[in-house]
Amino acid sequence: MKKTIIPILVILISFVHPQYEELKLESTTDIITSSDLAITKTEVSVCPDNMVEIKGDYCNSLEEICLKFGDPDNKGPNGPAQCLEFKNPTKCLSSTTPMHFCIDETPYPYSLDKKPITNITWYDAKKICEDQGKRLCGRKEYTQACRGPENKPYPYGYVRDCTKCNCDRTPWLDPSTHSFKELDRRVTINEILECKSDYGVIGLVGNNDRWVYNESESPYKSALVGGHAIKGARNRCSVATLAHNEYFKYYEVATPLCCSDVKK
Repeated sequence: MKKTIIPILVILISFVHPQYEELKLESTTDIITSSDLAITKTEVSVCPDNMVEIKGDYCNSLEEICLKFGDPDNKGPNGPAQCLEFKNPTKCLSSTTPMHFCIDETPYPYSLDKKPITNITWYDAKKICEDQGKRLCGRKEYTQACRGPENKPYPYGYVRDCTKCNCDRTPWLDPSTHSFKELDRRVTINEILECKSDYGVIGLVGNNDRWVYNESESPYKSALVGGHAIKGARNRCSVATLAHNEYFKYYEVATPLCCSDVKK
């Protein structure tokens, strides 16, 4: 008997188990929606390392109403030395100037466990910044970085607080009769980490005066801002001492915060 061979066509079908397909869909959904797995856009910094971006509108005439003076009789050439509490909020009485720049997050020498270097001239401070490819901050730049977006009188708010910044330590002492060790009231940056503006810049007031460029150049190109640690200093954002020329140096005057343009 002759056998008939019937060819069998084998068709291979790609098959995915329904359960696996379901898991695959759930996994895809998780990647898209889960906060743990979501892919976020990484912003490229416009400032060099260890510098903070400052972007805001500088108020050319800011109304700051003092509700409580620390020493009303100590007025001097710059008005009352201290205000313990300002009215909240302040009010801009003029036009504003758009500002966009970078400033050091902490004062030079940029080490949390070191004190700023003291007894320097305006030209010394300018060279420190230029040697790093930066520039000495202008007075308006310093002020904007200190006031923050809300134009606060102090970098941390409206009420004077020397537990945050190094101020009101001791009365002034005569340097001709006291040693530097007796005069020095500086602290390390680690000790004033709460002395910070809303932009995130540390050490803008107190501890020591810092040099800036006085844009008006009247009476000098130099200006001192921020105030030192000795009792009686104003230690706020909007004021400056303009009486000292570029060659002045003193134990209360120390290294600055430097500025730079934003990256294009």
